[in-house]
Amino acid sequence: LVPLDFSPAAEAALAPALALARCGAGQIVLAHVVELGAAGPGPAPPALARPTDLSAAGAAAAAAAHRRLEEIGRAATGEAVPWTAEVDAGTPAYRRLLDLARRHRTTLIVLTSHGRTADEAVPLGATTERLVTTAPCPVLVVPAGRARPE
Repeated sequence: LVPLDFSPAAEAALAPALALARCGAGQIVLAHVVELGAAGPGPAPPALARPTDLSAAGAAAAAAAHRRLEEIGRAATGEAVPWTAEVDAGTPAYRRLLDLARRHRTTLIVLTSHGRTADEAVPLGATTERLVTTAPCPVLVVPAGRARPE
């Protein structure tokens, strides 16, 4: 499972996830959570504004997120690794990601230390920290901004 908030920092998790999937004949689930009603400290991209429910605005945000995941999946994986795109909605994001991990029987979550709301003063972003401490599987944390495993 590779959670993405569509920030460049979050997308740095793709390269290590792909490398691991290729080595182990794995599959990748690209995931995004539309956070309902959560303002958050940073502005969301206009196409992915945070609606308060899954009415028309929520459905539009989920559809836009799914299209973006599809674009990322095609560009990053091509035919090399089987992948799927999943969009969920709710708050907090980490709980929705835990639900996706359980639903897909995920064996590894790969994400960056910080995403869109990066705060360099803390070692891990809030969502990453919650996933590390509560996930039903191992979590690989890639330092934000590192595009390739060394």
